[in-house]
Amino acid sequence: MKRTFLITFITTSLGFILNTGCQLLSHTQPAVPKQDTPPPTSRISPNEFMVIARITAQPPNLRVPWVFRDIQTRVGIALMIRRGHFLLPSSFIRYARHIELENIDASQKTTAHLLVDDKLANLAIVQAEDPNFISGKKPIAIASPLKRGSAIRTWQINDDKSTTAASGTVRKYIYNNFPLMQCEIDFDQFSDISPGLPVIYQDKLAGIIISADKESKRATAIPPETISHFLADADAPPYHGFPRLGFRALALKDRQLRRYLKLPPQSRNGIFISFIQPNSPAEKAGLKKNDVLLSLAQYPVDQDGNIDHPIYGKIDVAVPILLSTPKQKLSCTVWRDGKELKLTITPEPFAPQNYPIPMVSSDEPPPYFIIGGFVFQELSYAYLKQWNDWVNRAPPRLVYYARNQFKLLKPGQKLVFLSAIIPTPSTLGYEQFNFKILTHLNNKPIHSLKDILEALQNPVNKKNTLFHVFKFRYPPHEAVIEVSQATREWAVLQQRLR
Repeated sequence: MKRTFLITFITTSLGFILNTGCQLLSHTQPAVPKQDTPPPTSRISPNEFMVIARITAQPPNLRVPWVFRDIQTRVGIALMIRRGHFLLPSSFIRYARHIELENIDASQKTTAHLLVDDKLANLAIVQAEDPNFISGKKPIAIASPLKRGSAIRTWQINDDKSTTAASGTVRKYIYNNFPLMQCEIDFDQFSDISPGLPVIYQDKLAGIIISADKESKRATAIPPETISHFLADADAPPYHGFPRLGFRALALKDRQLRRYLKLPPQSRNGIFISFIQPNSPAEKAGLKKNDVLLSLAQYPVDQDGNIDHPIYGKIDVAVPILLSTPKQKLSCTVWRDGKELKLTITPEPFAPQNYPIPMVSSDEPPPYFIIGGFVFQELSYAYLKQWNDWVNRAPPRLVYYARNQFKLLKPGQKLVFLSAIIPTPSTLGYEQFNFKILTHLNNKPIHSLKDILEALQNPVNKKNTLFHVFKFRYPPHEAVIEVSQATREWAVLQQRLR
């Protein structure tokens, strides 16, 4: 029996995404029985479009932003989808410092560079730098959406560089925020399922495996419609990303609330709109807080926020929003003040700059300020995810702001907080101030790190002594550091932090 090696890459989970289009609940539909008919024999060879990708990465320590973590080496799979352009999971190349592509038979190698990266969709494109590397290769076409029960296949790479085919069945579709949508696949007679491998249907790419369970032989993959949407956007730069509507909603099962909203007694549809993002497509279309969303894109919305899709089955109402094309108008029906209203909404791409607390961050170390041992950063989801199970383990006030950012922060504002305290004479007695939210520095309101830079130019003068005066949102509210002391300490800190 051939031994196989596991193609590994690091996956990330965004966990909670705010305002991606509607309430982001995880909804699934019942699995379907496996088909008895085996998948047709493939007429394509994995050597035509599959290559091995080797990544050298060095992530920063976001909680100690001047420190880098240990260098990592990752080995995975990339798929040629355009001449010289290779598709792979974004999480695989996270914090990459060097990208190398290699033929399956190890006959040729080349370096590559990043072209497009969508961390929310978990997809990226890299370009081979040696034009001769693609000799003999053919881009693989993308399949149409697959119904549950569709028979698929993939290949696994063995230690001796040969490949072994494996067949499987699309089990169900799920929506878990990140990636945008996933499909589960049950494999037959497969001893080891490797992440990063292609899902093939009728000689076309029908998905990319991002995780797998060896015991159950069940894998999770990014489906072809997400891949097609990503590639279409990437082919027409600049890349915009997947569209959103910009509202949050809650399940509407409470009978008393339904009666209060004057919904018809026989009605079983609708979710409660709890928040509208300012300047969002939802707000522009006239959707309001306390509306009940009854249907979207001609799909009735049930009390849990699901629709019955002809391909995906029961799935979150966010899916048709995320997969809509640019400038596509979506019809919706809402219940307001005891009657139905018809609205038309045009989803818009996700714009990171519109989010006070970014859901995705660059691969570069985050900016920070050190003042007398106080370390300040702007809050991001990447920072919060330094804690495993961050929703329950990260500092509660920071989590609260992340999950309610549009209610608590105005457009253009960032949340500046005290991310670390370096022991110095200036910080003596302030050890418990960690994770406090900074509101003012030297009487200047602070809404970004740029504001800190400006505030440092105007220290507070008390009896001919200059001080930096920090004010925080929660008690104890104030901290004071003498400017001359902080200046002396900075010279020492520069040596310590190298």
